[in-house]
Amino acid sequence: MSAASWYTNPQTEALCDLLKIENRINPVPAGFREAQAAAAEAAKVAAADEQARAEEARKAALAEAKRAALAMVDAEGEEEAGNADEIVVEDDDDDDDEE
Repeated sequence: MSAASWYTNPQTEALCDLLKIENRINPVPAGFREAQAAAAEAAKVAAADEQARAEEARKAALAEAKRAALAMVDAEGEEEAGNADEIVVEDDDDDDDEE
């Protein structure tokens, strides 16, 4: 039986741990726990890498959306600047008219 396909009865494991005795019925193969820990660590690293890639993709998408929005604003600004019929005049003296 290979270490990758080893299974045990959890009650047997718990009883042996409780009584502080060796599990001679189906002992853990040599290196099995270390292999489990290494696999779990590799899964953590892979998940962290995937999360970092997703974050980079999100940042790139946000940067592209910002560039597109700025290009649209620039295009609208050029459109408005080219139309001499529409001149916006802001009146700052609104308060003086009310008095």
